[in-house]
Amino acid sequence: MAESQDDQMQSVVTCDTCDETAEHLCITCQDRLCPRCKEVHSRSKASFDHEVVLLSSSSISQAHEERFSSQQVCSKHAGYRISICCGDCEIPICEKCLLPDHNGHRVISIPDLIKQKKPKLEAKYLAISSQLPQYEEKLAEIKERSYMVAKNGDDLEEKIEKHFRTIKSQIENQKSRLIKDVRKNKTVVMDNLKSHEEKFEEYINEMKTFVWEFKTNGKDRFILFGNCDVGATMPNGIPKIQFPELLQYKTESRDAVPLNSLCGRLFEGNILQRENNTKTLQDIYVGNNDIKSLAYRYQDDTFWLYTDGNIFQIDRKGSVLHKIVAHIQTLNNKPVVVSRSGTVIYRQKQFTLNEKKYCGFVKEYFTTSYSAPLCLWARKEGGVIVGFLDKDESDGGFFWLTEDAVIEKRIRNDSAWNDVYKKNFVSRTRAYVAENVNGDICFSNRSVEVYDSNLQHRFSYPDGTDVENFLPQDICTDDFGHILIADQRSRLIHILNKDGDLLKMVKLPGLNTSYPISLTIDINRCLCVGCSDGKIRIIDYLTILDNL
Repeated sequence: MAESQDDQMQSVVTCDTCDETAEHLCITCQDRLCPRCKEVHSRSKASFDHEVVLLSSSSISQAHEERFSSQQVCSKHAGYRISICCGDCEIPICEKCLLPDHNGHRVISIPDLIKQKKPKLEAKYLAISSQLPQYEEKLAEIKERSYMVAKNGDDLEEKIEKHFRTIKSQIENQKSRLIKDVRKNKTVVMDNLKSHEEKFEEYINEMKTFVWEFKTNGKDRFILFGNCDVGATMPNGIPKIQFPELLQYKTESRDAVPLNSLCGRLFEGNILQRENNTKTLQDIYVGNNDIKSLAYRYQDDTFWLYTDGNIFQIDRKGSVLHKIVAHIQTLNNKPVVVSRSGTVIYRQKQFTLNEKKYCGFVKEYFTTSYSAPLCLWARKEGGVIVGFLDKDESDGGFFWLTEDAVIEKRIRNDSAWNDVYKKNFVSRTRAYVAENVNGDICFSNRSVEVYDSNLQHRFSYPDGTDVENFLPQDICTDDFGHILIADQRSRLIHILNKDGDLLKMVKLPGLNTSYPISLTIDINRCLCVGCSDGKIRIIDYLTILDNL
């Protein structure tokens, strides 16, 4: 057993076997020993050959190195412990590694390799320690982004599900509204037909009664007291009946663009710009002048309008498809309409109406030498109603013209016209006429006056108490008997039922300084409003009424 000398320890270390102060260190088994235990350790058969040295800092370091090298096995040669190091490769090796892999290399001890590599590893430690927080921060950012992507995906799925539930609900609501419209139209038309049916049954009963009395009563007495006037028993000629067109149901092709618009789309958040919300379905810019007259042609989904002294045909993009130079100097309100057949009927000169067929052929439609057309209305069963003014402005009335310009009915010198025209007429630019589904004639001037088909007054709107706050422009009607009025003063659209009850006042967006003038209804049953700022605004007014 050998014993070495070294510097003594600066602090007290306890013996590993007892509680006395340790003064020696066994390099072989790493035990710290007091003098008494050191003697026992040296006599023991198990440890008599161990190397025991004085306890010091250097001896402790030596013991650690001996233990490290004795425990490390070569990674290339199983069963061989590392005992030396390659200074060039800076790795520990065994004896078997020396010749084949490290021949000619600088061989150093384990402590020397540790001393050589320690500064380098310390520099690496400093570099890694300085960068580690940034890597940890980036990892936290990645995990946060992963959480956000997962949550966003879940939120999008829920949003898409909700949107499609809404679409399904809206489709069901639209289906219900269409069915409701059909039933409502059916009720209105059936009521109107029922009224005609009752009138004809009354005529027929009176006629049958007369025939029966003529055949069965004593002829002399019957002849003596009988009324010879045919008109006392039946009308002078079979009354003409307005049969409204049967409703049709039209569906559009389900192409990709409307379907994508309906269903929505996915996009990155920084790509899609915010869109402006508007209550109008569409705004069509025509120009900067008043749209004084507006008519819709369902055959090709276009509009015919009067503005800036001319008549134009435009599509829904506002592109001009056709232009007619109109020689209209006065009485220029509602100078153009489109008949049921698609013929464009318009005022060309003071006493002349022209017609433009779909094929492009233009000819004179109707002319008089004494009456100037004041306003036009296209009838649902074909032909037009013309509100006219005599040349000397002393009187006026209405013509009912067929598609072939045959005068079907004419009413003039009537007190009703005189009441409307002479008492309320304040401006030729605000004289408009419309026919309702029940045959009523609606006339818009200083107020709105509604008459039956024989010009017997039914009601006024407003009722006279609020006329000062009301200045009507155009007027139109729909298949349900609604009366729609453009009010210049309030900039609102007034919607009445066929009996004159106010259902709703609708405010159009963007009419801060401009106002609505002309009205028409398109094939989608949307109200199209020509305004003083040169725009056509299209709204779904039936949905507004359904929400009442």
